[in-house]
Amino acid sequence: MPALIPVHNTLGALFIGTVLSSIIYGVTWLQVYSYYSSHSSRDRWQFKSFVAFLMLVDSANVVFVIHTNYHIGITNFGDYRSLPLVSWSLPAVALSAVVLEVSVQHFYAYRIYLLSRRSPYLPAAISAVSLTAFGIGIVFGANILKHLHELRNPFRNLCIATLFC
Repeated sequence: MPALIPVHNTLGALFIGTVLSSIIYGVTWLQVYSYYSSHSSRDRWQFKSFVAFLMLVDSANVVFVIHTNYHIGITNFGDYRSLPLVSWSLPAVALSAVVLEVSVQHFYAYRIYLLSRRSPYLPAAISAVSLTAFGIGIVFGANILKHLHELRNPFRNLCIATLFC
């Protein structure tokens, strides 16, 4: 029996994104394992802690993505009226992604600063753009949380938030 409302353009995209995200997450764990087992002995504890922090935030992000999938595709299966409703995990995906992105971008800016013989111009520009995207992402994520049950198109809103990050 065909679905009353086609959901392939929302649930299908969400499922494919989750699968691809999980594959990349697995590759990231492989890189972290390789780093800690072979290369971390030369690094300071601050850098090792930074890598652990990034993996913690990335793990939380994957959990939020999977919860969003479960909420939409399993918990509310067949309830077409619930498709526009947003669970708490969808804005958490956006917020955790923003934290992850700004952390990595600032580390990148720091490395450019060191490699450019401490020239502050390019790292300052990278940091300014990163902080602007961070602010927009936090405001957008907080706005989603504030109006959690009033949103009518959460997928469009999440795509807009992702563009700013």
